[in-house]
Amino acid sequence: DSEICRAYFKLQEAMELYRTHEEEENKETTPLNFSGKTAFDCGSSPGGWTKYLVEREGCGKVYSCDPGMLDSSVLALDQVMHLNMRGDDAMDWIVGKESNDEKDRVHLWVSDMCLLNPSHQVDHFLRALDKGVLATNQNREDGSIKEGEWVFFVLTLKFNTGHARETFDDMAKLEVQRLKERLQVWSKNRKEKMRNDNHSDQGTKQTVNVRTYHLFSNRKGERTIMGRLFV
Repeated sequence: DSEICRAYFKLQEAMELYRTHEEEENKETTPLNFSGKTAFDCGSSPGGWTKYLVEREGCGKVYSCDPGMLDSSVLALDQVMHLNMRGDDAMDWIVGKESNDEKDRVHLWVSDMCLLNPSHQVDHFLRALDKGVLATNQNREDGSIKEGEWVFFVLTLKFNTGHARETFDDMAKLEVQRLKERLQVWSKNRKEKMRNDNHSDQGTKQTVNVRTYHLFSNRKGERTIMGRLFV
């Protein structure tokens, strides 16, 4: 299926670029490895990104979330759980129905959703963080901190206004800045909660490394933002 293939290679291009640039800039960074990890593909139909996550990244489980249908070749993969619902409902389902075992939390969040407002792409990711869907230290019952933990995200921003490349670049920069500012607030609130729960907040410093790409696979008004959120 051509639509499956286009999506598949779009994510492959993004991941290969990120790995290349990260290795060039910081050889001491732990290489990305999602083998056996859990991923969440938001707006996944027909399933190209989900298929890539299983076949190329080796994810042990992929929550493939979309009210639409998945291609039969994707549904046939044992690692795929099709959540035939909206993203917010899927987040609530994961938190409410799954165990508190760390392996059930999401280490890799990807989204290529088509949204009228590109800002909602960032908002979805932040809600997943707030709701405890992602594999952050706030999910640990004992409040313990494991140095170097991180989650990874890939978000496609699809801008519908403007014509110039510089305009799209500037709008993407604004979204990245907003993401960083919101993460600073989240980090501050988490530290306060840990202190109130009598857990040490030592080691809870949060940083985020974000890269912005205009991929060969992106349309003119699309920018892909991706990175590690160290928690």
